[in-house]
Amino acid sequence: MRVKDFSVIDLFCGIGGLTHGFVKEKFKVDAGIDFDETCKYAFEENNSAKFYHEDITNLSGESLLKKYSKNKRKILVGCAPCQPFSIYNQKGGKNAKDSSKLKDEKWKLLYSFANLIDEVEPEIISMENVPLLLTFDKGEVFKDFVNRLKEKNYFVTYHIVNAQDYGIPQRRKRLILFGSKHGEVELIKKTIKKDNFVTVKGEPSILIPPNSFALASSLEYFKMPRNVTGLVTAKSSYARCGLGTPPTVLEAGWHGNLVLEFSNHTSNQIRLYANSGAAQILFFQGEQPEISYADRKGKYQGQTGITLAKAK
Repeated sequence: MRVKDFSVIDLFCGIGGLTHGFVKEKFKVDAGIDFDETCKYAFEENNSAKFYHEDITNLSGESLLKKYSKNKRKILVGCAPCQPFSIYNQKGGKNAKDSSKLKDEKWKLLYSFANLIDEVEPEIISMENVPLLLTFDKGEVFKDFVNRLKEKNYFVTYHIVNAQDYGIPQRRKRLILFGSKHGEVELIKKTIKKDNFVTVKGEPSILIPPNSFALASSLEYFKMPRNVTGLVTAKSSYARCGLGTPPTVLEAGWHGNLVLEFSNHTSNQIRLYANSGAAQILFFQGEQPEISYADRKGKYQGQTGITLAKAK
């Protein structure tokens, strides 16, 4: 099987995190479908794929089939909303006053997913959710889903995966399920072993000398819409220590890693920690400018990492 032979559709796609993984591996993603229309811009901009604002419960198999490329083998993936299965709701959060209210419309989306699989029968399917789906409603919801797949002759495997085992700096466990018409799908081996983990306190960080400044780059790569402008301001905790962040504007149409200056206005050293919130951004939506940052080909367009000042 070759990557170019497949067409992928992502149900409950949101802004396209799962889709982006397929895109990075050179799969053709033909569609992302979600009920939240505000996800459209981010999904399409980051993945070069079509976003459909549709309700999965009203989506027919016939309509879904039309969204796939012709003469391609089909992959269907989805991450149904997990609020009903979350620890918060299981422990009686504000939307979980009694067990009957847990069984709201959202958990039924998993059955809608199963219905579409029945009708379309893609060669490969994948589903992601919180681990508590395994025990929600005494496990009946998950068992029903798995049995539906097996009735369609899918080989089903599932695992509880911790993101930190694959190099993600976050302890985040998720239930990952695969279904395939061709045999069992197994996860790749963990890329991080237990002895690779080291608990670090206070590092990595830098010391900014008195009356000096440091430049830092954001982890995020920003893509500003033509009708949105951002303004960077300092975080209160660092500001109270004497570390200033001069206001920086993210202009409409600009894209790149954000480079910020952190200035130490005190007579003491100040330690700045990596991977921590050191600034905040306010976003303002308005009318599109006649000429955006992209239109005038600004000198910091597309910058990555720490970029020093440029003179035109």
